[in-house]
Amino acid sequence: MLKCILWGTGIQFEKTLIQIRYFEQRGRFEVIGITSGDSFYSKTGGYRFIKKEQLGDIQADFFIVFADGAVLLEIQNEICEMGYADHQVIPYSVIGLTGFEVDKYMSIKRDIPSIISLNCWGGITYHSLALPFASPFINMFLEPDDFLTLLRDLKTYLAMDIKESGFTEDPNSQKVYPVGDCGGVKLHFNHSNSFEEAKADWDKRRKRVNWDNLFIMAYTEDAEFAKCFSELPYEKKICFISMNIKGNGLEYVDIATDETDTKLWQHVNRIASRRYQYYDVFELLLSGEVVHIYE
Repeated sequence: MLKCILWGTGIQFEKTLIQIRYFEQRGRFEVIGITSGDSFYSKTGGYRFIKKEQLGDIQADFFIVFADGAVLLEIQNEICEMGYADHQVIPYSVIGLTGFEVDKYMSIKRDIPSIISLNCWGGITYHSLALPFASPFINMFLEPDDFLTLLRDLKTYLAMDIKESGFTEDPNSQKVYPVGDCGGVKLHFNHSNSFEEAKADWDKRRKRVNWDNLFIMAYTEDAEFAKCFSELPYEKKICFISMNIKGNGLEYVDIATDETDTKLWQHVNRIASRRYQYYDVFELLLSGEVVHIYE
């Protein structure tokens, strides 16, 4: 059985404790101790307390860390300095996601997929899984035809330097944002304040692309786009569609019209942010298969 050390004794630990107990009862792992900077404990949450300086004498398979943001990264670095790998550090925030299993999450983290997405779905998915952005397609969107053009020769386009192509206004937020040009493909940086900021992020993140593990995401209400997408030669891909038609990588989403008149892109993003329960995100990124969690 996998051996786990918990790191952190604050409010996040208290909120997640019932989930930790659940996985222990199912025999998925065994907690062998808990540690933090508060060395006055001898036991907490029913687990023996291990002082940080004693961790070198104990071998664990992974750590669950009860921290976010910069503090999480700081603790992860501390754990890695002890000889562990990044994938052996699991943030507490992913424990409660439907479909979570230690081996699945560590597999994803060991070989983080590069999500090439039509809109913000990729960034939202990385955020919900507490993963670094392994793709430049973050906080931006493309027009459908441009997206198909780019996907037909992705390596060539991502090797190009992007140029400034003016500004435009987001009809939803009324925010004016910069647009980039990548060999004729327009990149809409609708969450950036300047082209310089957008280009710096794009250039930094395109160097992280994992060409051996791509995941392609789109959405459409156009049957012709869906057909073209289904013909793209990518192993792992998904296109959320509003039409009940068949095709490789096409996923029909039945959206009930209500007083808010939710649009397809909004529904898709809300699924990614876990507002709507729909698919097992771990299985989706690992195999490209959609496993519904509402059935």
